[in-house]
Amino acid sequence: MALLLVVGAWSAATLWFGVEAGLAFLALGLVGLALALLLAERSREVEAAESEVDMLRTLVAATLSPVAVTDRTGAVIWHNGGYERLGRGQVLAPRQLIGGLGGASADWDMLQRNLDERGQADLVVPAASGVTAAWLSLNVRQVASRRVWHVAAVEPDAAFAQRLDRARDHLGPMLSAVETGVVLADDGGVVRFVNDAAAELIGADAASLSEAGLRFDALFPDDGEVIQTEAGARKPVRRSLAPLYGPVHGMLVGHLAVLRPDREAEQVAAAREAGVPSAPQPGRSAFEAALFEESPLAMAVIDAEGRIGRANAAFGAFVPAGVATRGGRLGDFVVDEDRAVVAEVLHAVAAGDAAPKPMELRFNTQPQRSAQLLLPPRSLARGGWTVAYLVDLTHQKSLERQFTQAQKMQAIGQLAGGVAHDFNNLLTAILGFCDLLLVRHGTHDESFTDIMQIKRNANRASNLVRQLLAFSRQQTLRPRVLSITEVLAEISNLLRRLIGETIELEMEHGRDLRPVKVDQGQLEQVIINLAVNARDAMAEGGTLTIRTSAVTVETADDDDSETMTDQEYVQILIRDTGCGIPPEHLSKIFDPFFTTKEVGQGTGLGLSTVYGIIKQTGGYIFVNSEPGLGTEFRLYLPTQDAAPEVDEPENSRVVRDLTGKGTILVVEDEDPVRMFAARALTNKGYKVLEADSGEDGLDVMNDYAGPIDLLISDLVMPGMDGPALVDEARKSRPDMKIVFMSGYAEDAVRQRIGESGFAFLAKPFSLKQLAELVKDVLDERV
Repeated sequence: MALLLVVGAWSAATLWFGVEAGLAFLALGLVGLALALLLAERSREVEAAESEVDMLRTLVAATLSPVAVTDRTGAVIWHNGGYERLGRGQVLAPRQLIGGLGGASADWDMLQRNLDERGQADLVVPAASGVTAAWLSLNVRQVASRRVWHVAAVEPDAAFAQRLDRARDHLGPMLSAVETGVVLADDGGVVRFVNDAAAELIGADAASLSEAGLRFDALFPDDGEVIQTEAGARKPVRRSLAPLYGPVHGMLVGHLAVLRPDREAEQVAAAREAGVPSAPQPGRSAFEAALFEESPLAMAVIDAEGRIGRANAAFGAFVPAGVATRGGRLGDFVVDEDRAVVAEVLHAVAAGDAAPKPMELRFNTQPQRSAQLLLPPRSLARGGWTVAYLVDLTHQKSLERQFTQAQKMQAIGQLAGGVAHDFNNLLTAILGFCDLLLVRHGTHDESFTDIMQIKRNANRASNLVRQLLAFSRQQTLRPRVLSITEVLAEISNLLRRLIGETIELEMEHGRDLRPVKVDQGQLEQVIINLAVNARDAMAEGGTLTIRTSAVTVETADDDDSETMTDQEYVQILIRDTGCGIPPEHLSKIFDPFFTTKEVGQGTGLGLSTVYGIIKQTGGYIFVNSEPGLGTEFRLYLPTQDAAPEVDEPENSRVVRDLTGKGTILVVEDEDPVRMFAARALTNKGYKVLEADSGEDGLDVMNDYAGPIDLLISDLVMPGMDGPALVDEARKSRPDMKIVFMSGYAEDAVRQRIGESGFAFLAKPFSLKQLAELVKDVLDERV
């Protein structure tokens, strides 16, 4: 019918439009006819395919095994009931089925690679939470643009075995490259994989061994660390054998052997055959050799007589440079006293005795170094060997010496503080009774000069006590605005006595120096420490120069100014012409406990104290030194705008009336101090009660019915001390005023017993200082 229509259209076109137009209409008609026939055929094929798909869907849906179809991204397009039951009623994408610690991503990536390369993939994976099975076997095939997934539950141990097989297949090339032997067998004990290192030990080709069906137990006899070679020999090896079990039910899934050649046994055997001792190499691989050579622990392979067969670099540090360790004896490098002990320990180890206790060794060429020798309990008999370990104790011994030194300094400080405190009590009595004598002996009395000499020397002694307290760190020192020129002038005589007659002291004071804010005692300690070091460096005599000058950052030495802040300074330059400081020591001179002096001649704290004081003052310290020429220290102290603080002379002060009325209780365990205070206050018009202890003072207060206006108590006393006495006294006399007297500084006292509620009188004190403070306290001026 379609063909007749085409012919009729052609005839009509020929009659109306000519032959050419008719031919064109005929061609178009034939094309249309062909298309119609093609569409009809395609329709029949589609109907047949859809029928086949429907039938396939019906068959798959009827199966119990989970099946799903996804696109290339993993999105589920179709699934059967088994797949839906796998997710407990939830349709999960295949990737969501995979679980494990970080394994989902790795397993999924592996599966994708296999699909891209081969169009199919098989994988056993742990299931994700929410899936009805613990382990799953995934089988996927690429069909056109779709992926068909077949999923099956797997027993845990069987799944582990399958993953082990796959791991062996994937890791095989890598295991073949390592220098440690690896042998894998299946659960039946049949060897499935042998790497090249293990094959070399066995003496056969790795591929042939993996396919020969060898028995694991035949390859590794259970009567020692040996391996059965291809030639039937028994070869010593270091081996580790382990069965492999499934992670859940403990099902045996395989066997693993890790092998290394026993170089020790081989070399001992060779040494026995040759009749000479031969130390084995520490390992056959580059890694093992590096582990031995680069270990921070000193190690040496030695025989029963202490002969060294091999030693690492750390061990070489204990012997002189250029001296070979191999072939020498361990005893050759230690001091004579330790040599016999080393031989005795080696003999005990060779006899198979228990592991010897670690022993400390000192080395004859490096007496400053020490080490602890450790020997494992291994027999050295019959040409055997062992490894000697040396643990470097040099740093530990240095710390022990520093700790001992610190303890010694602390003990000396406590002793100095105690002596200074007791001496302050004596000085208080001396100065006090001098003042009482001066009341009766005026300037025209012939005894006046003698009394003043006693008082002046007592004051000088009090300055020494102050330095002792500063040294013992039991005095809180306070900075004041001072003139450097005056401070140096005051200690110049002391410096000359310290450095001796063979050293010339040159003091050069700069002009127009602005004041600095420092603690005078601390600054004096800095100058004295540097002067004493200079004296020790000039044993044959020389010159010590102390020069001051005003500098700024611009005018200071270039090397110094790099770290200094931009302001004005007073520079104190201290230079000697001594032996100088070696360059290797110059960077350590400010370290605590560092000293180049002989044992017992230096604490190692002098320069570290100098550095700390200068830094706490806000200043800087620098040093230059040349061996044989001398050393120069440069101190920079920041200047102040305020005028220097000066003590007002006694004869220029306004004369005050220091007499008064009231009752005062003086509690002091030192009789001379208490007697002086009582007489001084009685002379000023006060009624004075006395007590020689805290308990006695409490009894006096309880027995005395009248008011007590002021309690003056020593801070430290046997039994009840001053603070405890005050606590008890305030319960019955809360309004009584308190004065503590002590040989320690006021700040230290306030840190101990509190900031307020009392006045403080530092020992030693004069009659006038005592009377002035009592007057001020009772008049509530303090």
